[in-house]
Order: sequence, then structure tokens, then C-alpha cells
Amino acid sequence: MKQKTLGGAIIHYLNGDKEEIMFLRDDETPEGQNEAIERIQNAMNSNMLVLKTTANRLLIIPIHSIMKIEINPAPPKVPEYVLDYVRIVAPK
Repeated sequence: MKQKTLGGAIIHYLNGDKEEIMFLRDDETPEGQNEAIERIQNAMNSNMLVLKTTANRLLIIPIHSIMKIEINPAPPKVPEYVLDYVRIVAPK
């Protein structure tokens, strides 16, 4: 059985609202790490962020209404173009 990591995200909307979500992901295997990256990239390249909840609800969020998404903890493997070991000095 795969070991799952509890991850989270904060979705910041353009109207100033924010929403925190929690999810399980497989960080232990290379396949699981790649899957996490692919899912994040696919969501960002899509017009919609689609989430299936533990209450069996499907949430469809238009990407154009999202200002940013924080993923915590960051996946152990990230795409090549990601700047690594960045320190936020003055948060907005």
C-alpha cells in the first residue's frame, strides 16, 4: 500500500476571498511525485480547477477567478522551471 502525505493548498481569489483545502498525495514514489506535478500543471493549464470533495461534491472553480494557489508542503519534485529555495522577504 502506498504511503500518502497529507498536503494542503490555499486558493486566493481575485475578490480577496481565500479557501483552504486538504488532500492526500503519494510523495514516496517517483510515479507519485510525477503525478502530483502533472495534476498541478494540468489544472493550471485548464480553464477550470476541479476538486472532488470527501462529501462527494464536485467543485468547479474558473481559473480566471484565482489570483494564486499555495501548495503546502511543496511536492518533493518540481518542474525544472521552478525557482527553488526562494525566501519571501516581504509578503504582500
